Parts: sequence; C-alpha cells; structure tokens
Amino acid sequence: MLFPRFITSLIFVVAATFAGTAGAAPQILALVASNGVATPMHCADGTCKAELSSFCLQQERETPLAGTVYHAMAPDALTLVVEKSDGTTLRLPAGDRLRLTSERGSSSVLAQIDASGLGAARVSIEVADQVSLLPEAAAGDSNPLTGQEIAVVTASLRKLGSQVVDDGGVRIAAARETNRLINALDFSAEDAKSSAAWKKITAWKPGIRSGQYWANQRISHCQSKPAGPALGRCLRDWHDFLIRQLNTEYWDKARAGS
Repeated sequence: MLFPRFITSLIFVVAATFAGTAGAAPQILALVASNGVATPMHCADGTCKAELSSFCLQQERETPLAGTVYHAMAPDALTLVVEKSDGTTLRLPAGDRLRLTSERGSSSVLAQIDASGLGAARVSIEVADQVSLLPEAAAGDSNPLTGQEIAVVTASLRKLGSQVVDDGGVRIAAARETNRLINALDFSAEDAKSSAAWKKITAWKPGIRSGQYWANQRISHCQSKPAGPALGRCLRDWHDFLIRQLNTEYWDKARAGS
C-alpha cells in the first residue's frame, strides 16, 4: 500500500521550517498495541504504575525528556482491567484516571493511576490499536504543535507506524514479552522475591520461531545479572534496542513515502 507522498512532504516542510528551534514541543508518540494481552501494573502505597512500550512518530522534533507529560488522543482507548479481591473483574476506560509521562526517551511511557477506591487485588492495562500521545502544551512554547500537524501525524503516519512497529514480527513480539517481564518483576524487592517471579515467567518455553523465544534468549543473558536494578537495566536496554530498530525502519519508510 503506497503512503501518500504529499503527506511526507508536508511533514518535512514543517521540520525544515522549525529545525533547531529551542523550547519547541517534543515528538508525538505512539503506544504499542497490547494485542489483547494486558500489561500488569505494580501497585504500592495507593498508586499503580506500568511501563508501556512506545515509539516516536516525528523524527524531526526533539525526543521528550524524562517526565514529560503526555495525553492520549483517545483516552478511552486505554482500558484498566481491575481484578477485585472477591474474584470479580471490571474493565474500565482509563479516561482521565491515567497519568502518562515519558520514561526513557521515546521508547517507554510510564502510566500511573490512583488506585484508591478501586478495591483491586490486581490491576493491568490494555492499549488499543493506533493510540497516539500528544505532549502537554507548555506556556511560551516557541513551536507548538499545529492542528494540521497533529491531524497528519495521528492519522496517516500513525497508520504507517502500526504497519511497521505494532505489526513488527518477531522484534515487536520480543519487545512485548520483555516489557511484560519488566512490569511483572519488582526490582526494588529482595532477591528471593525477584527470583520467584523470574521462575514463574520463564517457565514456558515457546517455539524457536516465535518472538517469545527471541525474548527469552536475551533474557537468559540478563538473568546473569543480580536481581534488582542491574537486571532491570539489562531488560530495559534490550526492550529499547528492539523498539529503536523498528522506529528507525518506520522513519525510513516515512521518508521514502511508502
């Protein structure tokens, strides 16, 4: 399917006009679709949080700093799966309950909710297809996002991103599995607790052609690290490497207009 060349041209005209401008809005991001597998949230002290895989839709804008606030174009495309202590399960649109901030450049977004009143034993989060995130507008922004720019990026370019990244074969499957492990482990916990979680998640050995197998190969390398921050860094580095590879492929296709 050909990607409209006039759209690519428009994006790069915008880039050339504002290149190097200080204090400009950062990149519009995309959240990687869950494909029906919810990401577990870690809950403590009344707050639940999870890292969500993301990628950049605009190479020409600056990478967001850690902690940059983002808002989903369609907040209800994010669903909270709340498992209550009585065994019942609720599915709630995240809406404005969810706070989203950039975590590691454009490769990861931190999602947080106030869990008070949910009565939850466990909470997880699902991301629908083609979710786009807009950076929160800042006062005095020298180059804010325009309505036309947002429309192009979150429609045609987001669709291209879905084809290249969300449907990115074994690489995105491996990134999803690695991110699930990142969120399932409590890296601040004692070694024994982390080791127990590790054994539970790696008990299943998938087939050699699957993304899960590729994830496990690298995860086995990370397993040599001490449980805790070192293990977390190893897993996150692997996740971000896979996302960056796919993101680069997306940028190449966007520039080529295909």
